[in-house]
Amino acid sequence: MKKALSLVVLAIIITMTNIGSAEQMKSTMENIKLRQPQFDQNITLYDAFKQRKSARSFSKKQITDQDLSNLLWSAAGINRTNGKRTVPLLGNIAVYVAMDSGVYLYNAKNHELEH
Repeated sequence: MKKALSLVVLAIIITMTNIGSAEQMKSTMENIKLRQPQFDQNITLYDAFKQRKSARSFSKKQITDQDLSNLLWSAAGINRTNGKRTVPLLGNIAVYVAMDSGVYLYNAKNHELEH
């Protein structure tokens, strides 16, 4: 189960192509510092469960920098002062993001993408 969930999260992140702003794509060899995650979504846990659904098709619309930051933090970010992750059952997984400018590794400790 743990491995399957890791693969699902990784597959979701990897299949998100055409993401990132034009500013980020100018410098392809530098790390990308992500925006701080936003926590003020004003949605209850039950509403989130109610709205959750699987998708079989995906939009070609680019994901915003803020949504990318929120998604990566939610998938594998650090939310405790002792360095523990938001999803501790995944352990120490590697999350990659494929963009037009290259492939990046998510660094949870610095909340950035490493080229």
